[in-house]
Amino acid sequence: MIAHIPYAPLLITKIGKDSVVRVNDTISAVHEVIDQVESLDTLIIVSAKSKRLTDSFLINNAGTLEGDFSQFNFDQTLKFTNDLPLVGEIMSQAERLAIPMSLTESPETNYNIELDAGQLTPLHFINETNPHLNIILIHPSELSLDEHFLLGKAIALASQNSSHRVGLLTTGHLAHTLNENSPFGFDPESKIFDQQIIANLENKKLRETVDLDPSLIEKAKTSGLETLAVALGALSNQKDFTPEVKNYNDTFGVGYLVVDFKLKIPTPA
Repeated sequence: MIAHIPYAPLLITKIGKDSVVRVNDTISAVHEVIDQVESLDTLIIVSAKSKRLTDSFLINNAGTLEGDFSQFNFDQTLKFTNDLPLVGEIMSQAERLAIPMSLTESPETNYNIELDAGQLTPLHFINETNPHLNIILIHPSELSLDEHFLLGKAIALASQNSSHRVGLLTTGHLAHTLNENSPFGFDPESKIFDQQIIANLENKKLRETVDLDPSLIEKAKTSGLETLAVALGALSNQKDFTPEVKNYNDTFGVGYLVVDFKLKIPTPA
């Protein structure tokens, strides 16, 4: 399983409340993706909302991953077990590929990372399907899209070396300038950005997605291209997969995309 979904907490009924009706199709698509984790042992999540370092990716190496939705006045606490052997393998593959990767907890550093909304939202849906799933949380960085693409390759290599059935889920949003209600105002070229992303994915143009015009990326004010690049990097050595765009929604002026990269041969991420 390799897929990409939005991370907006309003997709959760008790948080989104009356707004949920406007994203029902998106929620249904998210459920279709998340249902696949029932057959997995471990899911790696790379969330665009997570804390970022300037010059390194960050991987959570706490034994237990726990967080809650108290900031949204929603009484739910989520707790999952980390897959520490696979964390170690990802670190090894990252080092082999010269990818800067840091641990959240080490003798040298302690970033005191709390689970963020971008991680907790998918975990909410996962908890309904497979609450005993092992979870690995990786944070994107301020590094280039090429580095994120390479991180995806490292994740795929590490997953192939694991005895567990491993999936990869990236979360993020496309353009944030799609209409007058958008967080960063309106830019008509943002629609071109979202349309180009979707067309590239449907036609398996992985590198072309990472190599989009930087000026177009800037106008779109996207928060999800880096994490999507991770998914595409993980797919780059997969010869037999079918991208399935399950839903696209711009109701709130932000591009919510749900895409499932269906692997025809059941292999780890």
